Amino acid sequence: MKGFIKTLEAVLAAIMLLSVAFYFYSTPQDDFSNIARTGEACINELNNQGLLRYYGSNNMEIDLKNAMDSCLPDILDYDVKICMSDNCKPSKTTSENVYTVDYVITGEDSIQPIIVRLWVWPKI
Repeated sequence: MKGFIKTLEAVLAAIMLLSVAFYFYSTPQDDFSNIARTGEACINELNNQGLLRYYGSNNMEIDLKNAMDSCLPDILDYDVKICMSDNCKPSKTTSENVYTVDYVITGEDSIQPIIVRLWVWPKI
């Protein structure tokens, strides 16, 4: 009976150690999907207000960044660009996990579409 209890203790200890290791070394996918939803919500909010099209059509990148500052929480870092082509890269990123949101504005006076691209990642 003594041997059975020692074996049971060893198995429980191993399960506890594996649980702790799995908890600390697993990637938090939930946090990343929250970042994605937050970026999309911010873009959608600016779109619903009519600001996204206005800033994009008039190439007002600084005003767009100011609007994003008030929309995104302080725990996130971001970069936003107004691009005339798909070859658009962020100025800075400090994370491996970067979420990108694109909003395409169709041309009003020209055929050339405008892309508003938002990169969002957690602050380090």
